[in-house]
This record gives sequence, structure tokens and C-alpha cells, in this order.
Amino acid sequence: SGVTPGDNFDVCLDLGQNFMTGSGTHGGTDFRLRQRQNTAVKLLGYTGGAFDTAAVTSYVQSKLGGAPTGVATTDAGEGFTGGASCP
Repeated sequence: SGVTPGDNFDVCLDLGQNFMTGSGTHGGTDFRLRQRQNTAVKLLGYTGGAFDTAAVTSYVQSKLGGAPTGVATTDAGEGFTGGASCP
């Protein structure tokens, strides 16, 4: 989210358990969430801090089931937020 300087919008994700563990190409990770610029990434049910990338990674792993590997990064904006529904 927010790949171009000046981006200012929100993304909402409702993650489920239909996920293939070990899907990363050439031994890469299964997922990578990146929040950039002045954007917000809303994760339904997430209760951690906006810039706590370890909590975001753990949350995503718990939602996807199995043993997915991954990482979350943030650099500015509103970071990662929680909520009960997407607009």
C-alpha cells in the first residue's frame, strides 16, 4: 500500500485460512505486507500497535493457518490498524 510518493488512501484486508504454506518462490516468504507513504492498512480483528510489525506478522500468520512465513513493514502514515469490518 502506498507505492508512489504522496499516496494517501486506506486498504482493508479480511484474511482467511485458504493459504498455501511454502508458496514463496526460491525459498522466499509466503507473504509480505508493506504499508508506505500516508496510507493505512486495516486488518480485520487486529489489536496490536500501528507500527508493531512483529505483531502484524504474528496476526497474519494466525489468520492464514498452517505455518506461513512472512514479514510486515511500515515507514510512515497511519500504519496498520484494526477494526470489525471493511467499508
